[in-house]
Amino acid sequence: MRTTIIIDDKSAKELLELSHAETITKAIREAIESFIKKQRIKRLMEMRGTIDLKIDLDELRNTEFRKVDFS
Repeated sequence: MRTTIIIDDKSAKELLELSHAETITKAIREAIESFIKKQRIKRLMEMRGTIDLKIDLDELRNTEFRKVDFS
């Protein structure tokens, strides 16, 4: 998607310096991807403890898993 944004020169320069990206487009793309990743992690952390998986770790450790050949 193409879009036009207005960023002040000081912020754009700092973003380029901190990201070490070759272009402002690459720096903005990296910033967006980083933001999305952090928000996904935040959502997962907020869910922590809300799902009861009823997993017995000792039983899981002692379970022998069959190897499945998918070829």
